[in-house]
Amino acid sequence: MVFGRAYGRRWWLVGAALGTAAGPALARQGAPTLADPNPLAVYRIDQVAPFLRAAATRRVDLAIIGDSNVRFNTTSGHEDGMGRGFAQALGLYATRVDPVTGINSWGAEIFLSQTTQNWFPWTGAPAGPAAVYMIVEAGFPGGYGYLAAGQTASFSNNNGLGIDAAHPIDITGPLRWHITHYAFGPGAAGFFTPTIREQWPGNAAHNYSAPVAFLTAGDVPGFVDVFVDAPAGARTNDGVLCCLTDYATGQGAAGPFFAQWYRVENRAHTSGIAYSPLLYQGGRSARNACDSLLFVTTDVQMREWLRQVTRLQNGAPTLMVQILHGGNDLNDHLPSLGPVGGLDSSTPAGQEDNTRGIIGALRAYWTQAGYDPANLYFLLGPYHPQTDQVTELAAYEDHWRLIADTTPNVGVIAGTRLSTPEEFAANFWYDFRGNAHLSVEGYHAWGTGAVTALMRAMWLDVDGNRVINIDDLYAWYAHPTDTDGNGVIDDADEAFLERWLRSGEVGSMAPR
Repeated sequence: MVFGRAYGRRWWLVGAALGTAAGPALARQGAPTLADPNPLAVYRIDQVAPFLRAAATRRVDLAIIGDSNVRFNTTSGHEDGMGRGFAQALGLYATRVDPVTGINSWGAEIFLSQTTQNWFPWTGAPAGPAAVYMIVEAGFPGGYGYLAAGQTASFSNNNGLGIDAAHPIDITGPLRWHITHYAFGPGAAGFFTPTIREQWPGNAAHNYSAPVAFLTAGDVPGFVDVFVDAPAGARTNDGVLCCLTDYATGQGAAGPFFAQWYRVENRAHTSGIAYSPLLYQGGRSARNACDSLLFVTTDVQMREWLRQVTRLQNGAPTLMVQILHGGNDLNDHLPSLGPVGGLDSSTPAGQEDNTRGIIGALRAYWTQAGYDPANLYFLLGPYHPQTDQVTELAAYEDHWRLIADTTPNVGVIAGTRLSTPEEFAANFWYDFRGNAHLSVEGYHAWGTGAVTALMRAMWLDVDGNRVINIDDLYAWYAHPTDTDGNGVIDDADEAFLERWLRSGEVGSMAPR
């Protein structure tokens, strides 16, 4: 940990701001903890700061790419922990982009919502033009709803997109459920009757939305976006269920029907984030993710996913992708697939090359979709520290910093500078089977700690009350951070603080 020489003047500044002669002591002893991380854990905050600033005033989206820790054991994972952390800090405007009737773990409840698996009579998948949109690579969001012509789904099913009452989207607000289904062209006789109602074990006949039937014909074959609204109001503790049939009126669904994506927004939330998993592959490395993006997924499929993840925003499409790989890379010795290629993927240089490959592939898809490359951001880490891999993970993090130094819109959170294996073990944050995965409490603590470190680096809402005030300033001085990415906390960081103190923004949610 390197500090500059400007502490005396810095404390004069904060003393003037707080009306005191000096602030709390900066001295720190011992290893980093989530409550007291190394101030250099967050690197190149300047490169992702525009994204975080935007979230304070408009809607933006986050996505995650990683290994089995993204959705571990169908109970929690980084999607759950990081999603909660970002939602607490920046607010949540919508649920994730969800596949209809999610397959396997994509049908599990993670981050307080789920898409129930296999309630349609599964006899195959659509052929012809509709099939080109289906992502079949393992690890991408998997699942779809399909009824062949003549097949039906009963009105009595009790499955769909379920949202828990405690979900930070706030289900008591005005909800809009978005569904993307396929129009089969004139003459198709399919239909579905979506409703928003009480979730099981609540009253299936209690609708929060007025039922309406949608036909699957359409003038021109292709995907169609439709939605169902439920006005703001009281909900039960059972949560809400977005169902493609209507129990109250006895109306079901009939084929031909094909739907792939849906999600729910709170229309009253005009700012904040939503957090969606893009790719999670158990036991896989950054090389596998790079391979999937470069050689398996087609541009048609990725353009559609990027459209889904950004289409509910209220400004230019803006996305930050969090890449959480590191633990499985140590055992992957196959040649790297990035711009250099051919390196041992287990080495820091090889892991860096594969990470660069992921970034390059997503940037290519993003620009092919017609979006501004200046609005695509990447956050590397933090991968949690493991007893037998601390040195190796730290070496990967050093190479992530090289990526950030040579690539626009890339920031880093170094997990080995946030905490230690000893802290994880002492707090029972590891899964009981070993340190490769975390407990539910561990994922939640890691997500909160990572986002808190990021917010401290931005001098945002450190204490989580969604207001920037003097308490946050005290908190930052207890945890100073490197604002300009030069690896030193020095006069340049102090100058940034001075501008912030004079900006007049204390008491708002407008970060500087």
